[in-house]
Amino acid sequence: MRFDARVEIARMRAELEELRTRVAELGTTGDDAARRQVALIEAIAGRLEALEQEAAGQGEAIGAVSDRVDRDLEAQTLALGALRAEIEATSQRAGQGATVEHDGGFRFRAADGYTLRLGGYTQARWSGGRRDDVEPSWQAGGFAFRRTRVIFDGALGPRVTFRTMIELVATPLLWDGWAEVTLGHGVSLRGGRDKVPFTRSFLAGATSLTFTERAVVLDQFRWGRDLGVQLRGAHGAVEWVLGVGNGAVDGAVDRMPSVAGRVTYAALGKLIAANPGDIKGTKATAVTIGVDGVIDAPTVPGTVGTVMIDPDPEKNGTPTRVKVQAASADVTMRRRGLEVSVEALVRRDDWRDALRTAPAAEAIVGGAEPVAMGVVGEVTYMLAPGKLLAGARVAAGDLPVLSMRQATTVPRGEDVVEAALTGMWLHQGRRTVNVTYTFLDYGPPAGATAGSREHRLVVEAQLNL
Repeated sequence: MRFDARVEIARMRAELEELRTRVAELGTTGDDAARRQVALIEAIAGRLEALEQEAAGQGEAIGAVSDRVDRDLEAQTLALGALRAEIEATSQRAGQGATVEHDGGFRFRAADGYTLRLGGYTQARWSGGRRDDVEPSWQAGGFAFRRTRVIFDGALGPRVTFRTMIELVATPLLWDGWAEVTLGHGVSLRGGRDKVPFTRSFLAGATSLTFTERAVVLDQFRWGRDLGVQLRGAHGAVEWVLGVGNGAVDGAVDRMPSVAGRVTYAALGKLIAANPGDIKGTKATAVTIGVDGVIDAPTVPGTVGTVMIDPDPEKNGTPTRVKVQAASADVTMRRRGLEVSVEALVRRDDWRDALRTAPAAEAIVGGAEPVAMGVVGEVTYMLAPGKLLAGARVAAGDLPVLSMRQATTVPRGEDVVEAALTGMWLHQGRRTVNVTYTFLDYGPPAGATAGSREHRLVVEAQLNL
């Protein structure tokens, strides 16, 4: 009994579409077999098109007069069977071999969930500015490399991920170096060197900054990176992290650990990550709230300005410490390329033990128990989706003397008011060229009666691997 040619052609067309999909998945490997399969599929599809036209022309008489059409269909059916077998074999080979693709870097994939990504970036800039407290007032910063970093990250199976980032500007330095194990139920454990989970602006990656620098007031409040462990969780609209680290500047060993934690909650829409700017254009309004805090007790610096401080006045091997508690809260809203974020910060430093041997430092640090506060507000908008972003920032606040990320230096003023404008050009959705103008109005430093003002212009180009 003859089969209906038109029914058979329709069935074979559906099978061809399925095979096309499977071959497309294999095509990313660049396998010659996959390319041969694509050519064979298209040849069979072309022959089926001709058969369909011929069968339609024969109408109802096809069952009596279409022996040649039947034979041709049988031949194409056999070809499809052979093609299916070849695709199965190629699929098995692809699953066993490594593949390479570009995804923000070169990603190598192997069997059983093993991946390695080699990436990185460099940021070169020209800067210049005018300060009214120096001569000459115009200061040309010239050309410089701001950052040049190489990144290795990936996965060791389905449960372990890792990241290593090395800074190459000046002296090579391990910036990030951690491994993270998935514990289940949305919880994971990360160990190594990573950012202290405090302040949204600092947690934003350097490759995605919408301004060439973070706000000055934020830079003086934030912690840096530290060596330790972090327990992390993601549960729907809530993400959290609790970390314990060495608590020393730049991750050095310290017997008194620091404790830091952060919680973010998606009050509306999807959870907004720390990276700034609504680059992808959030369709529905999204609002995320974040709160965090840190407790630390770093050793006192050897000097504050020109005042010497004895770090161990009792000579018992136990250094004097400054007890620090800090907290911040932030709200971020996104919708169709617009992002508005506000971050408030507060910090209390207890200098009482240190001032027993250096009372002259009290006026410089702002008292025995100074409390500092600051606020940062930013608004950015994608003028040309995926290509051009513009933004403005206003920030104000006190400038604590004690720094948690570098050697302590007395800031230019006890406080600062900042206003900035920025424009950023993106290529393929990634930061490429950034131009930022910043105006800074510093209050008087300790012991002075007048502050200073500064205008900064920075043009920065970013090359992504």
